[in-house]
Amino acid sequence: MAASIGIAIFPSDGDTYQTLLKNADAAMYAAKGDTSSAYRFYTPDLRRTVARKPALDEDLKHALDNEEFVLHFEPQVDVKSGRVVGAEALIRWQHPERGLLSPKAFMPLAEQTGQVVAIGAWVLTQACREAAAWSDGPAGPLNVGVNVSPLQLNLPNLVEVVRDAVGNSGLAPGRLCLEITETAVIKASELNLQTLSDLHREGVILALDDFGTGYSSLSHLKDLPVDIVKVDQSFVSGVFNDPADAAITEAIITLAHGLGHDVIAEGIESQGQFDFVRRHQCNFVQGYLFSAPMPGDQLAEFVAKSRFV
Repeated sequence: MAASIGIAIFPSDGDTYQTLLKNADAAMYAAKGDTSSAYRFYTPDLRRTVARKPALDEDLKHALDNEEFVLHFEPQVDVKSGRVVGAEALIRWQHPERGLLSPKAFMPLAEQTGQVVAIGAWVLTQACREAAAWSDGPAGPLNVGVNVSPLQLNLPNLVEVVRDAVGNSGLAPGRLCLEITETAVIKASELNLQTLSDLHREGVILALDDFGTGYSSLSHLKDLPVDIVKVDQSFVSGVFNDPADAAITEAIITLAHGLGHDVIAEGIESQGQFDFVRRHQCNFVQGYLFSAPMPGDQLAEFVAKSRFV
């Protein structure tokens, strides 16, 4: 159990008990949504955020029915061949008034309200449909990565949901990669772990996302039915200015390979970072050095024309 603390200071943040309590409450909810901090000080910006939240909450309830969600895809490159071999599906909300919103703007709210389950099911279904369509175009068959939230992992029928998404789209199970964060795995029950094993038996690829950020024991990696380990961007970004990040990145690649897993390095933004992970035999890479996430119809053309060596 973790505590989230909101702090409001008299008199700058309010000169009455009621105002201080309301502002401290706003800061507390901001702390809940910030995984890097257990506490937040109140700022005027938080008041505006809290004021907007009810309206955004109401809009979010209707976003699925109004078909306002879209997927963008971040290309994943095979290090040896330099070819794009897959893409990670990332949700965006085409809000009718606020424009294109990134997941950070609405997914924490979706998790708080439980809507993340329905949204996650839509992402899975839509990603499988779009990936299946790529096979008939210039891009050819590509893998597609889909993030699975902790709430989705708790679903007793997750295997059936995945099976239906794959079957109805015509996508081969081996083309779907489900990405589960290390933190979710640490908190997973025996039933959740059985679900992962069942998904693996279905032929779906499983990836452990953000590895190294959740402080799990190595026994988790040894025992999990995963095929891919993803090195978090927080380590990759520091390989040239922080010896610890360089050592951790190298160690994760070596460890994963020793256990028979492939490795994807996330957040590659410079040629130097690419050269570093390539030198240490990383299998796949993704990041803005290669491309920002893009709509699926643009991805097919991008794949046909692109090669990175």
